Amino acid sequence: GTDGDIKWEIFLHEEEKGRVALSRSGSGLKTILMILVYTILFPDVEKKEFKDYIFLFEELENNLHPALERRLLRYLEEISAKGATIFLTTHSSTTLDCFQNSSDVQIYHLAKNEEGMQLTKMSNLLGKRNCLDDLGIKASEILQSNGIIWVEGPSDRIYINKWIELWSGGKFREGLDYQCVFYGGRLLANITFDEENDDEIFKLFNVNRNSVMLIDSDKTYISKPINDTKKRIRSEYESNNQFCWITRGKEIENYVPKEIIDGHCISTKNPDFGQYDKITDYLNSKKSGEGEKFKDNKIKYAQLYVQDMTYDNMYGILDLDEKMKRLISEIEKWNSE
Repeated sequence: GTDGDIKWEIFLHEEEKGRVALSRSGSGLKTILMILVYTILFPDVEKKEFKDYIFLFEELENNLHPALERRLLRYLEEISAKGATIFLTTHSSTTLDCFQNSSDVQIYHLAKNEEGMQLTKMSNLLGKRNCLDDLGIKASEILQSNGIIWVEGPSDRIYINKWIELWSGGKFREGLDYQCVFYGGRLLANITFDEENDDEIFKLFNVNRNSVMLIDSDKTYISKPINDTKKRIRSEYESNNQFCWITRGKEIENYVPKEIIDGHCISTKNPDFGQYDKITDYLNSKKSGEGEKFKDNKIKYAQLYVQDMTYDNMYGILDLDEKMKRLISEIEKWNSE
C-alpha cells in the first residue's frame, strides 16, 4: 500500500484458468457473490437466523445468463422457505415463469396509468398475460424455455407435474426447469417434428429443439394399432433422438391407480378398471352420472387424484416408471447445458 492506503483484491480459482481477479470478472458473478454475502456471511457473522432478515433485491436479472438466473431464483426460494422475507423487483419473464405456480410467492404487477401508479396482484392467467405485454415479452420467447413437454390438455399437465415431482424428488419444477404446453388432441394431425417436411403443418422443431411429446394411445384392446398420425409423430421424434411417450393404456388417466379413483367415488359397486377402459365408463359403472361429472371437470378430478399419489403407489403402474425415468433424464439434459 502507499500513503497508508491498503489495496487488496479477491481472487477466484477456476479450473484451467487458475486465479481470476474478482475485479476482472463479469458483473453477473459479482451479483451472485453479493447475494451470497448478504444471505450467508451476514447471518453467520451476526449469529442471526433467516427469519430476522428482510432482503430487498432490485432487478437481479441484469447481466445474468438465464440458466444462472434460474439457479439464483431457486436459491432465493429455498432461503425464503427457511424464514427469510424477500422483496424482489424484476422485468424478467424468467422470474415470472419460475414463481407463477408457487403458493409461497405473491406476484404484483406495478403499472403506470393516467391516474399514476397502479399495483395489482396477479391471480390469474389474464393478469400474467397483461404483465408480459407491459414487459414487452413476446409469445415466441417460449423458444428460450429449457425444454417443452407437449401435452394434450390442462389435466395432463397436472399429472405430469406431480409425477416429475415424485420421480425427481422435487428437484425439477415447471417454469424453472421445463414448460408444459398444450397441443390439443385434434391438432395432432397438423403438427410435425420433421424439419424437412414441406407440408403446410406446424413445425414443433422451430418452437423449441428440446421437447417431449405425450400422446394418449386411445387403444381399446391390446392388439389395436395406434393411428398413422401418432406413428408418424413418434417416428419423427425418434429420428431426432427425442422422446415421444405414447401411453401404455388408453389415456393418461389409466395411470391413475384404481384405489385412488375409488377413494373419491364412494360406492358399493366394485367393477374392474383395466388399462384399456375409459375412465368415464368406469366411474359411471360405479355411480350413475359420475363419469359425466368427471368429463365436465377433468382438472378438478386430476387435482384430487394427485393429492393421493406417492412414488410407492405409482411406480408399479403399467410402464410409468420406465417412462418417467426417461422423462427425468431428458429434463436433466435440458438443464445441464
